[in-house]
Amino acid sequence: NAVLVASSNFDFMYGKLLMESEVYSRIPRAIWPDKPEDFGALYLAKVFFPDAFYRNQGAPAFGYGELYADFGLFTPVWLVISGVFKGVLAKYFSNKTQETKSAHYFIMFLFCIGISVIPVSMGWLFPEHLMIAFIVYIASSFVFSAHIRFVLLRSDK
Repeated sequence: NAVLVASSNFDFMYGKLLMESEVYSRIPRAIWPDKPEDFGALYLAKVFFPDAFYRNQGAPAFGYGELYADFGLFTPVWLVISGVFKGVLAKYFSNKTQETKSAHYFIMFLFCIGISVIPVSMGWLFPEHLMIAFIVYIASSFVFSAHIRFVLLRSDK
């Protein structure tokens, strides 16, 4: 489907699809009942597979086609910038994990290297992973401040 987008006369969206995917997807319909059905990658499904979209059957994933529809010829630049950003974050969280042996840093490290603890496939779930890491931090702080000790049983040989 990336080839389908690249070979069409689709006007580039200049980041609109990315922003819609990251913002609109987090707003529940209970709060925003008139939220559009065709935001982010779903807009591409509406344009390229309208029959499937209107029947609410979904459409095949667009992969890099979504980025190409958003950034056009600047897609490689976006991939380099976002890759460097994720790499710097991964190194930071790796160092903090090794230094502190803390689970909350490890959760963020996993996210930065592409292993999500939230089993969904859409969006960049950085805020959600930050929240999980914060909850783990608070929970572990509570456990250690309550002087609860975990004892590892060791067999003597």
